[in-house]
Amino acid sequence: MLETRNLTKSFGGLVAVRNVSLTFEKGKLSSIIGPNGAGKTTFFNLLTGSFPPTSGQIFFKGEETTQFSPPEIFRRRIVRTFQISSIFPDLSVRKHVEIAAQGRYRSSNSPWGRLTLTRKEIQEKAEATLETIGLQD
Repeated sequence: MLETRNLTKSFGGLVAVRNVSLTFEKGKLSSIIGPNGAGKTTFFNLLTGSFPPTSGQIFFKGEETTQFSPPEIFRRRIVRTFQISSIFPDLSVRKHVEIAAQGRYRSSNSPWGRLTLTRKEIQEKAEATLETIGLQD
């Protein structure tokens, strides 16, 4: 689904991402982990076109996207979201996941679009997500 080949990004003498070759398979959960300063954010900025790579290639569904502009990449539904540790501080993790599921299962991209799932189905999707990532308790 998504692949990088020898992806590198340098900022002057600093190499933030060096020769990263990864393959992300459709339907498989993957993670990029590492300490602060390891280049994770730079890597995501390369994937979304926010930064042009110094060298290497990026492919999405077999199509090279390395030189695409951010809007061209966005149209392929490759986007970056930002970490927010707590949107609603008084809600449980389960309720946060249910809210996210409600946003995903709307008939349009608008927050006012009609839900395409019942309340029970939203709760089941949230529960399955929490189980997948080990946070059901």
